[in-house]
Amino acid sequence: MKATIAGYALVLCAALIGAYQTWTHEGDPDPSEATVILEVEREELESIVFEGPQGTLELELREDQLGPFVWAVHTPKPSADASDAPVEPSAFKVGPAGEAWLEGMAPFTAKRVLEGVDDSKLDELGFGDEQATLTLHRADGSAASYDVASKVYGGRIRYVRDPESGTVYVVGAAVIEKLETGRTTLPDRSLVVFGPADIQMATVRAGEAEATYVQHNPDDREANYWAVEGSTEPNAVAKGWFGKAFDLRINRYLAPSETPEGLEEAFSMALKSGPEASEVVVYRAYGEDGQQTWFASSPHHRTMVELSPSTAAQAAADVASVLEGGA
Repeated sequence: MKATIAGYALVLCAALIGAYQTWTHEGDPDPSEATVILEVEREELESIVFEGPQGTLELELREDQLGPFVWAVHTPKPSADASDAPVEPSAFKVGPAGEAWLEGMAPFTAKRVLEGVDDSKLDELGFGDEQATLTLHRADGSAASYDVASKVYGGRIRYVRDPESGTVYVVGAAVIEKLETGRTTLPDRSLVVFGPADIQMATVRAGEAEATYVQHNPDDREANYWAVEGSTEPNAVAKGWFGKAFDLRINRYLAPSETPEGLEEAFSMALKSGPEASEVVVYRAYGEDGQQTWFASSPHHRTMVELSPSTAAQAAADVASVLEGGA
C-alpha cells in the first residue's frame, strides 16, 4: 500500500514539474500560434527605447552609403549619492547579436496573453516602481509604449503590459534581457567585418612596406594556410600573424570629441571577401607616462574605436615579420 501511494506521489510530482516547465518554457513562439503585440516591419521602425531602473538604451535604425545599421546610445541613470556627477552616455554600433534580436521584434510578438489580470494583481506581477518602459517608434512619427514588469518568472518569462488596453502579455525573458544588458552585450566588438574563413586576400601595410597574402582552403581547418600572392607555399608566419590581427577586439567606441591627439599609424589591413572589401587602420598613441593606447578606424564601425591593448600591441610588434615574409 505504501509503495502504491509513493508511486502515485512520484507521478503527481512529475506531472506538476512538467506543467511548470511547459508554462515557463522559453523559446520562440510558433509563428502560427504567436500573439502579435505590435504589427510592425523592420523597415517601418525608426528607433526602440528601453527606459529601465539602471538607465536608458536607445537603438536607432540608420542607413548610409554602406547600408543599414543600428546605432545605440546608453545613458546611465544618476545614482542618488552622486547627483552632482555628470552622466556620461556611451554610444556604439550594434553587432550581430543585436541585429538578430531586432529581427525578432518585427513584428513584436508574445507567447500568449495572460488572462484574468486586474489592477489589484499588477504589483504582484512586477508592475510598480521598478518596472521599465519599452517604446517602439515608427518612421511615420507614431509610437507604441509598453510597461515591462521587473520580475522574471521561472528564469524564462517576463510580463509586458499595454497601458492603453490593460492587456498583459507573456514574452520570453531573453527579449527583455537583451535590452537590460545591452550596454555590454550588444556592441559590435569585432574589428574585422568579415569572418576569418570569408577573407580571400589581405594586404598589410606599415610605413612604406607592403605585403599581400592569399588564404587557401579557408573552410578546411587542417589544410588552411596563407601564402604570398602568386605563390602556393604555406607561410607559417603569416598564418600566426593574421590569427592575432583578426582577433583584435574593440573595448569602446569613441565620441567625435574624444579623438586622441598625436595618433601614429601602426599598420593597416585591406581585406577582400569576394566582391566586398574593407580596410582597417590601427593607431597607437602615447600618454604622458609613455604608456601606449591603441585605436582603430574602419568604415564599418562609423567612428574611431579603442582596442584591447594586449592583442593590438602584439600584432603591431610582429607586423615587420609578416611584411618581410611577403617582400
